Amino acid sequence: MGDANVQDPTDGGSGGLLRQLAQANGVSTTFQGWDGTGQNVAAQTLRKVLAALGVAAETDEDVHAALDEGELAPWRRLLPPVVVRQQGQPHQVAVHKPRGATAQLWIVGEDGSRHEVSWADVPAERHSVDGVHIERHLAELPAGLPLGWHTLHAQCGAEQAQCTLVISPQQLTTTAQLAGERGWGLMAQLYSVRSSRSWGDWRSGRPGRPCRHFRCRTWRRFRSGQSIARGRTSAAG
Repeated sequence: MGDANVQDPTDGGSGGLLRQLAQANGVSTTFQGWDGTGQNVAAQTLRKVLAALGVAAETDEDVHAALDEGELAPWRRLLPPVVVRQQGQPHQVAVHKPRGATAQLWIVGEDGSRHEVSWADVPAERHSVDGVHIERHLAELPAGLPLGWHTLHAQCGAEQAQCTLVISPQQLTTTAQLAGERGWGLMAQLYSVRSSRSWGDWRSGRPGRPCRHFRCRTWRRFRSGQSIARGRTSAAG
């Protein structure tokens, strides 16, 4: 990253809008320095990261246009790109359709089952997009959907859309079998694990080589059901 302490000429003009654009696209605009103090990411760095994401931000005009497009983009879509909710939790999905148009919404489960979705006739919000009056309706997803990767479908006249609907667990229980047992693990900063073939950039050599001894001695012991904690001494030796 660039030096965040260097005054960037864009910070006095569109710098605030540039950072707003970055945040809207999931790009962090601050970081913590080596001394623990907060730092701002340089505007030049933000522009390059946004360009890598396909968002033009080289000029002030680009930034304004991208912000406007980002605000209108959801209104041009019948459904969002993806919907994620926790199992058993209520969740509403924004559906956008032209004013007065009728639409159908349903879910096809991972097992092929079909679930109808309904929403209130009164729109939650209205917006004029490209000369068309668009309404935003909030649809309540049915309760009791099972865990899995489902598909949310919508049809409004001749327009059809679908998106992935992910139902995730509220809590992972994969480590429940280890509860109450002593355990230990191996942790290493990968960029500090160097060898004659790799100096930490991982463009040469094999990242897994430093852990080969650990895997051979410990992973086999774990798979066989033997306690890793009991074998700590022999594995390290």
